[in-house]
Amino acid sequence: MTRTLILILCAFLITALPVYGQDDNGLEHQDELVDLDGDGVDELVEMYYDAYAGYFELYIDDIELKGFLEPDLMGFEIIDLDEKDDMVEIMIETYGPSDDAECLIFAYDGYDLIDVGDIYGWREITGDGSMYTENWHGFWSGYEKWVLNPNTHVLELVPQEFYYVESCLNYVDGSSTFYVNETFDIYTQPESNVVVETVVEGSWVTVVACKPIWIEGGEWSYMAWDWFMLFSDTGITGWATHWEFANVLEGLSFAD
Repeated sequence: MTRTLILILCAFLITALPVYGQDDNGLEHQDELVDLDGDGVDELVEMYYDAYAGYFELYIDDIELKGFLEPDLMGFEIIDLDEKDDMVEIMIETYGPSDDAECLIFAYDGYDLIDVGDIYGWREITGDGSMYTENWHGFWSGYEKWVLNPNTHVLELVPQEFYYVESCLNYVDGSSTFYVNETFDIYTQPESNVVVETVVEGSWVTVVACKPIWIEGGEWSYMAWDWFMLFSDTGITGWATHWEFANVLEGLSFAD
């Protein structure tokens, strides 16, 4: 009796755990049995992919989806964005060519595949319907918050008026504080022409926050026209655009 029970349990574990391999075309293969929609019946999730090319084919029972992500493709992972609902999600992820993490997230409602989100950045999933990402914006990194819409089951970005600058690309010491090589002005608020302080050559400033400038279509420009709050060594905060200080702060660089 005990031996029979052990054999049954072993057989269950073999079929329930993710299975990895390679097909006849040289594509990596991964499959997993999982209840995606909470109806008590497992769906077969399969993915064939070329990690280097970023190509993938995703199959859920009789549903097929083909697409591309940047290399190196990592396969898929079953995640649970909101532990209070009945659904779990499929996340296809990549580190990108220069550690630019990106993931595609899908859900299955028992009938169709839902495009939950195409999310950039390093992720923290809380299980309460929220996701936090740390994103790189050319010379600084900051955090964004996403919330799962319970009606559409799509992740929606929660906009912030100002974004805290977590870190900067500073080749001198890796901090967000920079030595000033050339005098420039900072202003009382974004898009103002009222000078609150003149930052002089030989002083120090710290990049504190960013006010993004949105372009047509509602996308963040990530360009030189974004405004940044700077904290000077005189104790004064003010604002300047990236193009105004990009070439006068020692060690400040730009990378995609």
